[in-house]
Amino acid sequence: MPTLVGLGPLRALARIRIVHCTVGADVAFGRITRRGQASPLRRVHADPRDQAEHAAAHRAFDQVGIDVPALEVDTSNGYHPPFGPILSFVTGRDGKS
Repeated sequence: MPTLVGLGPLRALARIRIVHCTVGADVAFGRITRRGQASPLRRVHADPRDQAEHAAAHRAFDQVGIDVPALEVDTSNGYHPPFGPILSFVTGRDGKS
């Protein structure tokens, strides 16, 4: 995991929390493709050219690495955990510092 050194000084000013959304490469590629076809304005220069290129980039992704509370959310089909617990985590109402 890459460490975000630049976030360190913010610890004195904010309660940093990381929400990392995950999805399979095939699902992500399908979403990118559908969005680009439905609305060309949503396309971006970083959109993958093909599924193999996207899968390689997906596998190479490094999550944020900093010693703060973090939550992994599977977005394959909705939100898992559900949105309520995610919101509680982000706002600090989950009882974790």
